[in-house]
Amino acid sequence: MKPAITTAEPSALPHASKLFATWGVRELAVCPWNGFWPFNPSVIRTRDGRWLCSVRCADYSMPGGRPRINATGRVVNRNVIAMLDPTTLKPVSAIEMREAHAEPVLSNKVSGVEDLRLFETDADGLCAVATAMQFNRDDRQEIVVLELDAKYQIVDATPLRGMWSKTHQKNWTPYDKSEGVRLVYSLERGGVHNGHRMIVPRHGIEIPPMAIDETALGVVRYGQHLTQMRTATPNLYRNGSLETKVIRRHPKMNRPEGERADSGPFTLRGGTQLVEIEPGRWLGVAHGVRLFGSFKFYWHVLYTMNRDGAMLERSEPFKLSMGGIEFAAGLALDPASDRAVISFGTDDESAWLGVTTLGDLVRQLQPIGAS
Repeated sequence: MKPAITTAEPSALPHASKLFATWGVRELAVCPWNGFWPFNPSVIRTRDGRWLCSVRCADYSMPGGRPRINATGRVVNRNVIAMLDPTTLKPVSAIEMREAHAEPVLSNKVSGVEDLRLFETDADGLCAVATAMQFNRDDRQEIVVLELDAKYQIVDATPLRGMWSKTHQKNWTPYDKSEGVRLVYSLERGGVHNGHRMIVPRHGIEIPPMAIDETALGVVRYGQHLTQMRTATPNLYRNGSLETKVIRRHPKMNRPEGERADSGPFTLRGGTQLVEIEPGRWLGVAHGVRLFGSFKFYWHVLYTMNRDGAMLERSEPFKLSMGGIEFAAGLALDPASDRAVISFGTDDESAWLGVTTLGDLVRQLQPIGAS
């Protein structure tokens, strides 16, 4: 399935504003700490009609895919949750989601859970799934299920460990408003985890990968665009009282000059929670990523799944922002107004809400295997 190509700069992929007739964005500036940047928000509309959005705040950012961190090299993550006005979606209040759980913190390099996805279950109410590196001495990324109390504090953290724990784990996808915790392990290969074990066998349906040519994507042009933009950028930055330094990627991680990024199939990665739009049909937003030298280039795809983790439909790739890094971690729907809200972060330094309609999203979907 080939991507829809436009001549938009700096990326050749269509932007959400071109695909969705009602698309509009607003910034979520709710980070209360100097020296921290807000990104990767997760929006949810709860059963009782509340609009909530968690926002990850960290003491580093990645403009152009190049991390800028403080001199200690230690990364600190903190999370806030904002209560949004149901009509305007503007934050009316925000509080820190403090970690009040008993799970021991073992890492000296990374603290705090990161990249939350909010979801509700019949059994446990409002929960979140997150990535964490602080609960093991290997600084290995793990998937953690978080229990939240009535004041949105993290009162329990359960790392999900199993045969997959030998490698870093990220981007497991939760079903929102299911009877209990249900997480999709891989969007294309399936595997649904219920909080206790992996359900096997996987769905067995072959999901053909999307083969995308890097030149068609505009990745090369995007990398060149960023290089030109960053030429005169100083290596030191200041956010509040914290001075940070750009860390260059190691030469071995960069491709030789003139060598293109690989153009083979890519794997879709989890992004937002899955929201049921009709019985047995769950909608989500996933992302793909490619490296171009020291730059990261992300894009997004809409898709639907059934209850068993089998992908039914997907859209062609598109961009949510003009940044290299963009990451959608939340999707919320208002059935009464047809409003759909996608929350996403850009370059690990800003948080945004994108507003459109469910109809606009559904019109982009094509059955798996359709050309």
